[in-house]
Amino acid sequence: MYEERCRNTGLDSFDCGCLDCIPSIHRFKFLSLEADCESIDDIIHAIEKEIEYFNQLKNEGYRVREGDAEDYLEIIPPKRKGFYWGRCRTCGYHLELLKRTQQPTSCNQCHRVKPHE
Repeated sequence: MYEERCRNTGLDSFDCGCLDCIPSIHRFKFLSLEADCESIDDIIHAIEKEIEYFNQLKNEGYRVREGDAEDYLEIIPPKRKGFYWGRCRTCGYHLELLKRTQQPTSCNQCHRVKPHE
């Protein structure tokens, strides 16, 4: 059932951007394209980075579930009472925030990653 207002931020669900309103997904289909793979070594490096990424998610208590399409997984962050998971509006980094607070326009990770286009 569609909720007009997000229970985390109080914003319209279409404008919110928290991970409950707009889930975080991982698409394996585009792995070689996103990593600009031009050789087998590039592919191996990209896969090693994927393994590192998923090990980090596992260690932090994340889970995954199959998405609506067969080529992606939904990444589900751990839940804590009184908090929700949002995104930095500049770089897209996932942040755990107090419920009813807005998602930030910048964070400590902004200088480390390129903004999502």
